[in-house]
Amino acid sequence: MLASCKQILTSLRHRCVSTVPATGSYGSLTDSVCQRLENILGKGNVSTSLPLREQHGRDESHHSCAPPDAVVFPSSLEQVAEVARTCSHERIPMIPFGTGTGLEGGVGAVEGGVCLDLSKMNSVVEVHSEDFYATVQPGVTRNALNGYIRDTGLFFPIGTVEPLLKDTSLIRTVSEVPIVYRSTS
Repeated sequence: MLASCKQILTSLRHRCVSTVPATGSYGSLTDSVCQRLENILGKGNVSTSLPLREQHGRDESHHSCAPPDAVVFPSSLEQVAEVARTCSHERIPMIPFGTGTGLEGGVGAVEGGVCLDLSKMNSVVEVHSEDFYATVQPGVTRNALNGYIRDTGLFFPIGTVEPLLKDTSLIRTVSEVPIVYRSTS
């Protein structure tokens, strides 16, 4: 199963890289595109509110805010695929957003676009404690995963080096994350 997932991701990356428009040739977010996104996601899951867009246009880095044109809240892989299809057709950039704790400025929508807030996709799909891995949706945070696997004697160590580190999402981590054994003695 892992091999087929990697093949799919490689195929998607190849297609995405080959269809990325040159800077300045992106489409704009129109009212009709917002309406299509609302039809896909449901009312209340698409926002063009400036405060929400500004919240999603910055992270913990030193970079200045670059808000997206809209923020959407998908709750399923199918919705993400439909949003991606719509944005691709309209040549509108998409920016994934987990918890905004990144340090690289990666959430800045420097060309505008649609921010996909993946916080509603927060399920732990499966845990294989004997193999030390878990499959999670992109909105699962480090603390949520550790809470889920607490009783197995395992923990997910990413982000635990700095005690003041915020609860980060696992969006930039591979969806099949290694977990390690924690001795209870």
